[in-house]
Parts: sequence; C-alpha cells; structure tokens
Amino acid sequence: MKFSLRPDKDLILSLKQGSIKAYEALFAKYRTLVGRFITSIVRDAAVAEDLTQDVFMTLWSARKEFDPDLPIRSWLYVTSRNKAVNWLKGWAGRKVQLEEEQADEALREDFAVDYETAVSRLEKEMESLPPRCREVFRMSRLEGKTREEIASSLGIALRTVDKHLEVAGRTLRKHFN
Repeated sequence: MKFSLRPDKDLILSLKQGSIKAYEALFAKYRTLVGRFITSIVRDAAVAEDLTQDVFMTLWSARKEFDPDLPIRSWLYVTSRNKAVNWLKGWAGRKVQLEEEQADEALREDFAVDYETAVSRLEKEMESLPPRCREVFRMSRLEGKTREEIASSLGIALRTVDKHLEVAGRTLRKHFN
C-alpha cells in the first residue's frame, strides 16, 4: 500500500516516531485543504501560504503529543483558524500603527512647510529692521547668544542690547499680527 494512502492513524503513529515520510504524506494530503481554509479567513493567498507552512511546522513540532485515535483533520482546522485569527489581530495592530506613522509623517511635512514659510517670512520682515537692531535680534533669537555675549561681541552696552531686542520684538509682532 502506498504511504500517502495509509489511514491517518497509521500516519500519526509513524509521525510520532519521527517519520519524515509520514509528515510529507500528511502535508500532501492536507496542504490544499488547510491553505484554502486559511485563505478564506485572511483573504490573502501569500499570507495563507505562509500560515499553512506554519501550521505544518507546528504539526512537526507537536508530533509526539498526538493521540492517533483522534482526527488529525480537526487539529489542523483548529490550529489553522488560531494562526489565521492571530495573524489578523497582528495585522490590525500593524495597520493602526502604519496609519499613525503616516499621519505623523504628514504632520511633520506640514510642520516643515509651515516652519520654512515662517522662517522665510521672518527673514523678510527682519529686513525692515535697522541694521544694528537686525543684527542683535539675529544673534539673540536665531543664533541663541546671551545678552552678555551680544554686548561683548558688538562692543555695546547691555541696556542697548535690551533696547534693540525690544524694538525688534515690537516691530516684528506688528508685522506678524
């Protein structure tokens, strides 16, 4: 009698003893059935094929625990369903994560455009400031220098730095409002 035509009980007994031929026979006998069942759940043939392989890998790993008197077909269906449902749960989580990442990327792009527009507009409006006032404002707000560093670098009093910053702030606020 041909090996793949043996009853499942005989195949399970051989599988429990580590028979690769019994495993291959079970795979050949049930692969299409398991694959179609998983495809009906996940609706993706490539994923179903991967999950089918996973089901049969699990079969091999759990071979010593099988009761040859119980139907292997039931075990395959339950295992297939569980793997498909777990994949769907993970897929839903990955889909939400992907959507969040796409939304974050869109916000970053919007922010980058808004930021570049604001910087461009600020630079344009800074041109309307007197030269020394513009220089103090640039050093303070764009270069991050302290009042003391600006005063020392330009050789002016701290109070003069404060006055330039006050004038620049008032002028730019008026242009931006």
